[in-house]
Amino acid sequence: ARNSGIDAARGEYVTFLDGDDWYGPGYLAELVSFADELGCDFARTDHVQATGTERVIRRPPAPLRNTVMDPREGIAPPHMETMVDYPFVWAGIYRRHLFDDGGMRFATELRTAEDRLWIWRLHLKAASYASVGLHGVFYRRGVATSLTQIKDSRQLDFIPAYDMLLQDLLRDPEADRFLPKAVRTYCAMIAFHLGKVDEYEASAARRLRHEARDALHRMPQHVLEETLRTIDSTRSRLLSRLRDGRKAA
Repeated sequence: ARNSGIDAARGEYVTFLDGDDWYGPGYLAELVSFADELGCDFARTDHVQATGTERVIRRPPAPLRNTVMDPREGIAPPHMETMVDYPFVWAGIYRRHLFDDGGMRFATELRTAEDRLWIWRLHLKAASYASVGLHGVFYRRGVATSLTQIKDSRQLDFIPAYDMLLQDLLRDPEADRFLPKAVRTYCAMIAFHLGKVDEYEASAARRLRHEARDALHRMPQHVLEETLRTIDSTRSRLLSRLRDGRKAA
């Protein structure tokens, strides 16, 4: 659906809205105004997380606000939360020229985690970005039909998503700079899903353990070793046991 929208778009800007989210009054006009004023390739915004009647503001982890920056500077370092850890595609606005060469489409073979891969590719491709403090897009949590609530094999698509990212980075001139962040995030995702493996359907749980182990072997091993050395001991033991073929418990 997003790709169809991109292909149909004729305006100067593109943005996205998921079916379980909504805009506050005047939000889009303010968003376009900020984008015009800043003149950058894309701008990311705060969003309001809505769970029942509770409202919590979530902010992009950018080092500066309302300032034009280099998107590649928003990726590293590996041990900190950075802009590629803010995967909410709908919390932002993007100049249409980013899509004009047929690039920046969403990977349709991914049923989940396609937004994480897309945000990484955005930061690798674009020339400039900014973070702005608007609070007009609302993200509704806890919707039963949302993919985040489903515990079947669709959740495992984070594995091919990060495999595709690693392949992108291995071809990038700055691979050594960005691979540690990608591998650390990949490991964190594996550990997160293993931590709730008992919630998954039995077949999906078996696939998760098997495919996660294979994924650890596919990663650049020198980067993985440094990651296992520097992350917290709980996740390091979990991932080391899985990689080495011992039961991940």
